[in-house]
Amino acid sequence: MSTKTTTIKNNTHILESTIAGTWYPKSAKALDALIKYCLDNVPTSDAEPQTNVLILPHAGYAYSAQTAAYGIKHIQGRDFNRVVLLAPSHRVHLNNVLVCPEADAVSTPYGTIEIDKEAIESVAHHFKVARNDAVHANEHSTQIQYPVLQYALKGHPFKIVPFIVGSMDRTALEKAADALRTILDAETLLVVSSDFTHYGDDFDYVPFEKKARENVERLDLKAFESIQKLDLDGFLFHITSNGATICGHDPIAVMLALLPKNAVLDMAHYETSSDESGDYSRFVCYLCVTGHADWAAPRDHP
Repeated sequence: MSTKTTTIKNNTHILESTIAGTWYPKSAKALDALIKYCLDNVPTSDAEPQTNVLILPHAGYAYSAQTAAYGIKHIQGRDFNRVVLLAPSHRVHLNNVLVCPEADAVSTPYGTIEIDKEAIESVAHHFKVARNDAVHANEHSTQIQYPVLQYALKGHPFKIVPFIVGSMDRTALEKAADALRTILDAETLLVVSSDFTHYGDDFDYVPFEKKARENVERLDLKAFESIQKLDLDGFLFHITSNGATICGHDPIAVMLALLPKNAVLDMAHYETSSDESGDYSRFVCYLCVTGHADWAAPRDHP
């Protein structure tokens, strides 16, 4: 455990941000300005649903904050007691496991968020949970979500349940979903952290000689079609049959395994990292999904 990434304050073990000042601004004032700017660019809807499910991108805010704003605008001012965050691992291979921090809290320029240890114990009673600060300290897919959640839910203190999701076989997917369902209730927000297709030579994914932007979007929308239908098998088939470079496909699959059959999911926004430059030789796609789930409802969907 690195002393550079963890501190002890008032007997509270805090996992400090390792991406403040690089992936997002290092001051609360600068964060406020950036997030407010992005939210101001989101059209106002007269009929926003009671969102309690989000898929948000996890690239640096310069690329992804605008897409994320389409999601967090749906939860601004809401009173959630708990946020369950499912995110992929980019640097450590994990297999059939959920990884949470050892720490008592995580930190951002906005301050600390208490980790819901009781909820984690509930999940660990039903599925394999590893506790590792180093894995979380080196993972941006969880850390990138904390400031936007703090901004959206400011004034309503919440606890966080941050899980990095390992590669899951089908049996593990179902067991992980069953375990997570024990902590999902009307006062819980579920957030899945995922970027979508990564296109370019350095991602080993260049299946299109022409019209890369259009063809990649078509593939991403096909993936979303399975997500919107709550079709876990269809989503997994899409990943394997297309070699899709959706980095959060394991957390998305866990989400699909646990959503009840009455869940409703909608795409709020889609864009790529190259839409401004127009250079589509290399780009990453960002998709924001908002949804509502009644966690007490049955889940026997396809």
